[in-house]
Amino acid sequence: MMMSREEAREFASRWLPAWTGNKPEELADYYSGDCFYLDPGIPVGEKVITCIGVCFVQFDEQGKIRRNEVYFDRTELVAEIYRLRNEAGAKGR
Repeated sequence: MMMSREEAREFASRWLPAWTGNKPEELADYYSGDCFYLDPGIPVGEKVITCIGVCFVQFDEQGKIRRNEVYFDRTELVAEIYRLRNEAGAKGR
């Protein structure tokens, strides 16, 4: 399904708040039953890591997301994982 720029903007204005707002039931309505989803992000302790990334979204004929891939520079994320691991290791000694 090909969207115009305005249609994509309108879709994103509805979808992104569900995607970033921890609303899984609402978010699931935007995806097809056989959707492929890829996101390299993993939670790291209590720290919030802000980064710029790219989100690739492909739609089926019904306007549901059938493929969603998220990519971003994980350098700061990996550094935080190692920092927390080192802290945990130092406390365990």
